[in-house]
Amino acid sequence: QNVTVVVTTSPARSDPEVDLLAACFASLARAGLGRCPKVLVCDHFEPGKPRAKGAAHSGVMPAADVARYQERLARVKQAVREADTAALVVAGPPVAAAGA
Repeated sequence: QNVTVVVTTSPARSDPEVDLLAACFASLARAGLGRCPKVLVCDHFEPGKPRAKGAAHSGVMPAADVARYQERLARVKQAVREADTAALVVAGPPVAAAGA
């Protein structure tokens, strides 16, 4: 097929847990996309003092939430390895554009 399904996640507290992500990927078969390549992208974050409410969406995570997100990421990595149904990409820090 000529379609790749990309699902992105973020470190926000409202981000779905592993079982919801698995159900999402499983449901693709109902739409005829079960055999398409699948990629799960987990956002990068920097631990630090939030700049504003909802700072997890700005790439900064309060130190108190770092362990929670790292544990969640470990569960996601394990689930992807076990299911072997998607590629996992854990985004790295952003790269500054030349001249920025």
